[in-house]
Amino acid sequence: MTDPRLRLLRLPGWCRRLLSDGFTTVRDCGEELAIPLRDAIAEGSITGPRVYAAGRPLSQTFGHGEFSHSIPLSWSVERGGMAEFCDGSDECMRKARLVLRSGGADFIKVFATGGVLSERDRPESPQFTPEELGAIVGEASRAGKYVAAHAHGDQGALNAVLAGVKSIEHGTLLSERTLAIMKERDVSLTPTLSIQQLIWKHGKEIGIDTWGGLEKIGEVRDGIIRVLPLAHRMGINILCGTDLGGMETGREIDIGRNHMELVLMHELCGLPNDYILRAATYNARALGIRGGGLIAPWRARRHNRC
Repeated sequence: MTDPRLRLLRLPGWCRRLLSDGFTTVRDCGEELAIPLRDAIAEGSITGPRVYAAGRPLSQTFGHGEFSHSIPLSWSVERGGMAEFCDGSDECMRKARLVLRSGGADFIKVFATGGVLSERDRPESPQFTPEELGAIVGEASRAGKYVAAHAHGDQGALNAVLAGVKSIEHGTLLSERTLAIMKERDVSLTPTLSIQQLIWKHGKEIGIDTWGGLEKIGEVRDGIIRVLPLAHRMGINILCGTDLGGMETGREIDIGRNHMELVLMHELCGLPNDYILRAATYNARALGIRGGGLIAPWRARRHNRC
């Protein structure tokens, strides 16, 4: 993992690139440094897009928050690992409160399934129990915040939706049943095609670990190509997001080339261009995000002149 001090020094350059690519508002779903970055941009010390930040995400022990399941857990905790670890409803409540306190997170991010780049879990594996997820959502709700859930697998995503999360990040293996419940409960979907396409196309050359990431990526990429057109037909609110984080590659999919997410929505999944523009702009209003350059559907634009 990159030294957090080095990541901090890289942030101003990344922010300038995001603005140059036309992104004036962004949501960061799991980086502690995004909170002071948000505040520095708001006070004018750094030039960048408006940032909505989750801070450190929540992970169960033996979860997606541990990229390596071979090293002692204490190393991840003591050496600035990416996640807060919690097990059991009481501990999940306490860590949710800690994240909300730490700089004033705008929302909470949880890992509700395994993932591609974590060592021993599988994308389809549920993580956190329904009771644990409910405890986290409850704490967020009491603070007037929402929860976003990393979820590839269908059961873990369903657990998160039933617990009350407001967005599913990835959603690559969702069933039509889960999508129908998402529609009923106004839960948004962020498909993150960029990170999947990057790993699928360039994973070996950019040094993706041989833990199984290159094997797992085909499963989730094929899955989202099936899921996203279905989600669009069912009327799910779809958001534009890359999940690139601080992965700087020098390739066609990279920080500052976030527009590639829009291209992939059309080329891989066949979404219409007018809807893709709304996914990158207006649709974020479902999560309370207000930013410059929002493109409203005609009905909303007609009644909300500003």
